[in-house]
Amino acid sequence: MYTQALPADDPEYRHGAYSGSVAYARSKRGQVELLPLLTERWGRRGVTVHATHPGWARTPGLDASLPGFSRALRPVLRTDADGADTTVWVLASEPAPEGGRLWHDRRPRPTSVLPGTSAPLADRVRYWVWVAAATGLTP
Repeated sequence: MYTQALPADDPEYRHGAYSGSVAYARSKRGQVELLPLLTERWGRRGVTVHATHPGWARTPGLDASLPGFSRALRPVLRTDADGADTTVWVLASEPAPEGGRLWHDRRPRPTSVLPGTSAPLADRVRYWVWVAAATGLTP
């Protein structure tokens, strides 16, 4: 996610050479860029919207997509329970933590750290319109 800009012009990855890891990163970028819009949409109804990052956890998906990385870092990769900790914490906290944020290790984290990866509002709105159409929601 941190390496990719929002693919507002190509949300279905129809252009360019395909890369599974880039596709994954682009989908994560889309999720975090929608956090403010979804928070605004549903917050008035008492719904909070969050994204969580499990950290680098050992999963079959990681083993399959990045086998060398998975092998090299196996001793320090998190267990599935460790990876789920922040998500469970967000869901179980009373009162609920502030919505519209990305959480990692029970702390809010920035959604963009590299120049050019934070999306302007117009791109977020275009992406949201595409997501809404693809899922049957009203934008």
